Amino acid sequence: MASSSDAVEAITLTGKEVSASIDAYLFDALYSVDGIFTKGNQMEASIVSNNKVRIADGLLINQGHFLRIKPGMYCDVPIENGTQNMKRCDCIVAQFKIDESGESHDIVVIQGTPGEQETVPSLTKDDLENGGALRQIELFRVHLNGINISGVDRIARTVNSFSDAIFYKG
Repeated sequence: MASSSDAVEAITLTGKEVSASIDAYLFDALYSVDGIFTKGNQMEASIVSNNKVRIADGLLINQGHFLRIKPGMYCDVPIENGTQNMKRCDCIVAQFKIDESGESHDIVVIQGTPGEQETVPSLTKDDLENGGALRQIELFRVHLNGINISGVDRIARTVNSFSDAIFYKG
């Protein structure tokens, strides 16, 4: 590991702008977990049709980067048609991506491969703090049996607020 005077960085709010990467670094240090907060409707998923899953409002964290569905709103996630007499498992993920056009944080579907058995698709979990450019955290698994969605399972961890983690509310 190299050392130089450029490696030390004061993080203050006085007279200096805090970058998104510093913000994410701090929140990752505080929470050290990816998942969905106990806020709003906690991004509850419901099946709307065989081609659509609806995710309710809530807040998630992905290596210190936040993404929210605004209170009282929802996000409809399109699911590609299933295949007759085949099973498939799709993953609904929070995807943080860094490329030449900048940074993006979206909810996307990683489609599985149809077959006799469900196979969970591979996800990319780059370390964004160390040069990684793509980080996908699994929120839900969508199970397809033929052309029908047979179920949606929440996979993401629940992230408690500091208050819930520290104080007993009995």
